[in-house]
Amino acid sequence: MLKAKVPVHVVAGLLGHTPAVLMKVYAHVIGDDRVEGIEALRRALVHV
Repeated sequence: MLKAKVPVHVVAGLLGHTPAVLMKVYAHVIGDDRVEGIEALRRALVHV
């Protein structure tokens, strides 16, 4: 869905707004699934 340009908040909403889902979605957005969840979220929020 993200590759289809669906907004990240919509993808997270469809998958559930749990911390684990949000971290994985934002990790995917920044292109590094190996990043620790909280670090991925921090990086994503810096770029918003």
